[in-house]
Amino acid sequence: MVVDVVSTLVVSPAIGMGERIEHRRGLYRRQEFSILGRLNSILFDPNGMDAPKVDHPIIQPNMLDWLGKGPWLGVSPDGQDLLVISTVPHPPDLPDTRTKPPTMIEQRYTDRTRKRFEKKFLVIQPVFQILYRPKGVASWGLIAVSTGFDDTQMAFLVDPNSGEAHFVGGRFEVGIR
Repeated sequence: MVVDVVSTLVVSPAIGMGERIEHRRGLYRRQEFSILGRLNSILFDPNGMDAPKVDHPIIQPNMLDWLGKGPWLGVSPDGQDLLVISTVPHPPDLPDTRTKPPTMIEQRYTDRTRKRFEKKFLVIQPVFQILYRPKGVASWGLIAVSTGFDDTQMAFLVDPNSGEAHFVGGRFEVGIR
């Protein structure tokens, strides 16, 4: 069974990044969202991102993986905003099962970007796909991401100190399989 919910994120060029983040914070404070599920991983388009510096072969340079323990995701009432509605834990270390016992390898945001917004947010872009576990469904969901009508690409902004995060730009389509 395939259930597709189509939602397009349209970002007005007249609205700055700070205003977009404040809008999302307001939706969160007022609890104005529908819960989608729990973030598992984000796949970035390697053609558009900073050249990743990865120092271990098991680390996927264009992916962050929370191994099913990522933050909760939601969608605004108008379907225009993909929201991170809980604190983002740092991505867990990944096991290198080629060694006995497995060696744990650290995933680092800074291996995937050097860009910042407002000095605290790391900006990792462009987002290509998001894998999540839908709330109350024994399945996986996929959020496909594409260029927005305003030619923006989706970016993942994360403050590694506070765990605050936002998806900004582009457009998205939510599916459950």
